Amino acid sequence: MKAILCVAVQLMLCIGGMAFVNLAGCQRKDVEVFKAKDSAWLRQEIKNGLQFEMDDADVIARFMVYDGYLGKAAYVFFAGSQKNEKAVTFIYGWREDGKKAPLQRIPYSLYYRYLECEVEADKQEEPWR
Repeated sequence: MKAILCVAVQLMLCIGGMAFVNLAGCQRKDVEVFKAKDSAWLRQEIKNGLQFEMDDADVIARFMVYDGYLGKAAYVFFAGSQKNEKAVTFIYGWREDGKKAPLQRIPYSLYYRYLECEVEADKQEEPWR
């Protein structure tokens, strides 16, 4: 019973913490959806970095987002496995030294909040460049 209570408290703290993430002024590009078989290098990154296996027919969705609060741009991903009906959401970007940062899991709630960002698909020049 004590363990269940601890997990419930941790979950509530996580949900409460996500409510305070300030996404005002964030902008995103259109969502691209493709099969996992179309990006072998990304499948390998997901397998190695997040310990999440994908088959050829599984789906990956990504979009670029600029978070004004953090002052940086990154790709936000959803990777879903049809075989076991599981999914993972993560963010993938670059460090200040220009090198690729490791994949970082994010809660589903943050993924959906990033989807609510203003779409800036019509602009010729991205605001984060």
